[in-house]
Amino acid sequence: MKRKMHKEMESSRNIDEAFKQIKTHTGVTDVQAMVRRFQQREQTYTALLQTVSSSEAKVDALKKDNEELTHRLQELQVDKAEETVDSGTPVDSKDAEII
Repeated sequence: MKRKMHKEMESSRNIDEAFKQIKTHTGVTDVQAMVRRFQQREQTYTALLQTVSSSEAKVDALKKDNEELTHRLQELQVDKAEETVDSGTPVDSKDAEII
């Protein structure tokens, strides 16, 4: 029974010491204010992680769209070049820039 009581007292002292250090470093003396502050920071951090994840998903989607559009543009340029060669129509300067 004494061991258990000794462990509980040691644990209590450790917690008290931790709160004293937090009070000294932050200047906050109210335990509830400390808890609210940590909770707010955790909520802010969680919101930031969600925003980063959402932004990364948007960037990935935009990159994929860009690749698809670039590929489609290249296909159209090749088709245009093939049509010009097949028809024997001279290529004007605007078409040459595309090709």
